[in-house]
Amino acid sequence: MLTPSEPSVSTPSSAAPSFLVQNYSRQDVRFVRGSGCSLYDDHGRRYLDAFAGVAVSSLGHAHPRLVEAIAKQAGQLIHASNHYGIPQQEALAKAIVQSGFPGRVLFCNSGTEANECAYKVVRLWGNQVHAGRKTRIVAFANSFHGRTLG
Repeated sequence: MLTPSEPSVSTPSSAAPSFLVQNYSRQDVRFVRGSGCSLYDDHGRRYLDAFAGVAVSSLGHAHPRLVEAIAKQAGQLIHASNHYGIPQQEALAKAIVQSGFPGRVLFCNSGTEANECAYKVVRLWGNQVHAGRKTRIVAFANSFHGRTLG
C-alpha cells in the first residue's frame, strides 16, 4: 500500500481539463480497478478506499456476490421510475419498516435528494406542530450536504 511519503507519479488525463467539469481539484493518481476495500492505480499501487465512493456506496469493490447480484438485476431491470410499481422496491420498503423503522420509506436517487426531503419534512413538522416557530435546520460548518441551492 502507498505510504504518505511516497507520492504517486500518475498524471491526470490530458482530456480531463477540457471535457470534465472541475468540481474538485484532482489528485495526481488515476484509479483503474478496485477489490474489496482497496483501489489500484495505473501503476499497480494499492490504496485503502477511505472515501467509499464519496458517500455514494460503501460496498467495496468487485465482491463476487455483489457482482453476481448486480449482473442478475441488470439482466432483469436496471431502472424504473417511482411513477410505477416496483415489486422489489415495495418488498424492501416492507422489510425496512418491519425491522423497526416506523412509518414509511422514501427511496431517493442521491444524498442531495434525501437531504432536500428531510429539510422539507422538518420544516413541515415545525410549521404544523410548533406554529412555524421551529423551522431552522442545524448543519455542520464546511461540510458537504449535496449540490443544492439550500
